[in-house]
Amino acid sequence: MSEKIEELGVLVLMLTYNHARFIQKAVESVLNQETEFPVELYISDDSSQDNTAEIIGKLSSRGNVKLFYYRQEVNLGPMKNGDFLRNLAKNHQYKYVALLEGDDCWTDIYKLQRQVDFLENNHDYTGCCHNLRVIDDNNKDLGYSFIADTFERDFFLEDLIKSGIGCPIGTASVLFRRNILFSQLDEDFSRLAFGDRPMFILLLKYGPIRFYPECWALYRKHVGGYTAIFNWERFFYDYSSFFEYTVKKLDVSYHEIIRQEKMKVYFIAFAQLYNNGNDLFKEVFKRIIAESKTREFLTFSFLKILFKRVIYF
Repeated sequence: MSEKIEELGVLVLMLTYNHARFIQKAVESVLNQETEFPVELYISDDSSQDNTAEIIGKLSSRGNVKLFYYRQEVNLGPMKNGDFLRNLAKNHQYKYVALLEGDDCWTDIYKLQRQVDFLENNHDYTGCCHNLRVIDDNNKDLGYSFIADTFERDFFLEDLIKSGIGCPIGTASVLFRRNILFSQLDEDFSRLAFGDRPMFILLLKYGPIRFYPECWALYRKHVGGYTAIFNWERFFYDYSSFFEYTVKKLDVSYHEIIRQEKMKVYFIAFAQLYNNGNDLFKEVFKRIIAESKTREFLTFSFLKILFKRVIYF
């Protein structure tokens, strides 16, 4: 871990791309935070083609929150755009980092203060998070929360490894210790297709993350997200890379759990690729054969999937 002397403060990292409909609410939800410490909001606009830049240009620092805006000359994509902000944060002096994308927003003006208070008094924790209400493009509440848990609890490393193809920690909800995460980031991380789940796994290597069931933010489920351009080839390759990265980063004691989760993903990918007539299912089949244990192979009823064309989800 870094030996650099840290100051009590929060960096908020915000990625945005074509978020003109939502960006003002997102930025103002940070500017409105009531804190006893300084906050710096860094926004990286991935060369938006709408008027996102114009809207942000009308906003300015407020109270304890300083606003910094960067516009990329060309579209980098979410991971490389994220690398830009992560590089800014890596050598910063503030102790804590919070994340918020330009189409989500916080709803509680004391969110950051509550989370910092917890981490200042609980040094064994690497971060804390909370629940979020899910809304659509038109700000309609979809009637459910990001996760179903209604009680305060802790997330541990095994929880994230065994969380299936989702991530139980909402990006807009988390606040974490800057030096613990950024001292571990490398080129392998930057090559991944998604950063949230591997990022939380890196944090959880060094301690739990506290979860609060209260909804202090809104998560927007809309057509511009990952699932809008989703395909099963991408699913297979993205998750294969993620599992390879996780094996490299974690102790051997976790490797069997990772293998089991990987097999679940491979069976999902196989079923969908086979039913869609995509020849990639043959490659997935080879990996299943190579990595399965006999008992596990039978448990998953592979032949039933093959001959009855079952669709997993």
